[in-house]
Amino acid sequence: MSTSDALTTSSIDDNEMHDYVFRIASVSIPAMEAIEKNNNVDDIVLDEIASTPESPKNTVDAETSRCANERRTESDSTVDRLVRQNLSSACTSMRTQILARAFYGWLAYCRHLRTVRTHLSRLIESDTIEEQVIGPVDEAFWQRCRAEKSKSLEREFLLRVYRYGIEGSDPCALRHQAWPYLLGLLSWSESIDDKYKQLSDKYNVAVEEWKKIEKIVRVRDHEAFTAARLRHSSYNGDLNLSMRELSINNDVFEENEGTVADTEPLNEKDKEEALISDFGMNLHRIEKDVDRCDRTSAFFSNDENLEKLKNVMCTHVWRNLTDGYVQGMCDLAAPLLVILEDEPIVLGCFDRLMVRMRANFPLGSGMDDNLANMRSLIQVMDPELFDLMMTNGDFTHLYFCYRWFLLDFKRELTYAQVFRVWEVIWACSRLITPHFQLFFALAILTTYRHIIIDNRMDFTDLIKFFNEMAERHNVEELLDSARCLLERLQALILELKNNSK
Repeated sequence: MSTSDALTTSSIDDNEMHDYVFRIASVSIPAMEAIEKNNNVDDIVLDEIASTPESPKNTVDAETSRCANERRTESDSTVDRLVRQNLSSACTSMRTQILARAFYGWLAYCRHLRTVRTHLSRLIESDTIEEQVIGPVDEAFWQRCRAEKSKSLEREFLLRVYRYGIEGSDPCALRHQAWPYLLGLLSWSESIDDKYKQLSDKYNVAVEEWKKIEKIVRVRDHEAFTAARLRHSSYNGDLNLSMRELSINNDVFEENEGTVADTEPLNEKDKEEALISDFGMNLHRIEKDVDRCDRTSAFFSNDENLEKLKNVMCTHVWRNLTDGYVQGMCDLAAPLLVILEDEPIVLGCFDRLMVRMRANFPLGSGMDDNLANMRSLIQVMDPELFDLMMTNGDFTHLYFCYRWFLLDFKRELTYAQVFRVWEVIWACSRLITPHFQLFFALAILTTYRHIIIDNRMDFTDLIKFFNEMAERHNVEELLDSARCLLERLQALILELKNNSK
């Protein structure tokens, strides 16, 4: 090679070494033959290792490894067997629990159906309300009702009261006009002017009659009080004997001798004495209740209104002296007096109210029916709460509801809330059921069910809890809940009827 060729070749090599832009570098990939050759070498090495005679140490290690493998296999087999046994036992237990739950669920369902058929199906009408009404009873709608007096408007009136109540620019004035119709004192076609004279005349005659008896009672009370003071002041002996003498002469503690004369017919004088005695006893009860009736209310802070309440109560008792006065009647009459104010109308509405409420007082069986139906409702509508009740013997009687049903929740609510709840109860009694108070009571329980269940409240706890919650309830939510509960029971009864066909 010449010198120039050598320089040329060297220059080309230098350019190739410094050319980094478009230079393709070849990658060395081992040929397949080389790989196969290496694999053959590995096989030969393995064969040589396998053909090498074992040393005593290697033999012992192999035996130890084989024993360990056998023990491991046996242990794995035992574990697998235990796992299979435990899984089988767990599956059997789960199967039993599932079947038990299904059975007890079916049994509870059957019991619920029996309870519904036996106790609850007669409480309500199974036909649901299909009509849709818009808005409460207001002044415009009421004026249209009194102008047309049609049956369709009467039903719409009841539906509006049931769904939305009575509202307007002056709800109390509107209630003053509407409540006599809700309570049935007036028929839909009548006006208060047509019947007021009759109501007023009957009321005034009754008041005049019992006022005469009241005067006699006052005179006798004064004489008895004066005589008792004289006996007490003139006697200087043993105080216990003096108190015993006073108690013996007290009419309340006098005992009947039980002589033969008691079985003989009373003459006119005896009848008059019995009448005075009976009315006097009821008069004292009425005055005691009237004096302490809602004295925190502005309406009853006026003595004139208390006198009106006393007149209404005395007139009612005078007409129903056999039944007499029972504590709590003043509570029922007080809201009527606040709304209606006029004594003859108040008495007429109170008489209509007592047609439904009298059975709840001690001489009737209505309270027992309410408590029994309430128990059945809770059993069907809220089984979890019912289970808690069953754990407490005194809880199952639901005596904490006694005051609710006796006074239609009057002591649980404010006056404005009482007006709202009462008119819904009255409207519902003419549409679906006369037992709406049961569903309102159930709504109260279900609203606070989590508090009751979480704290596992017993009878005493519930009494204290609901006393503290008095006048603090959200009545609109409770009414919505009560209507929903009623519709649920209606749907259940309808389903039972359809399935039995």
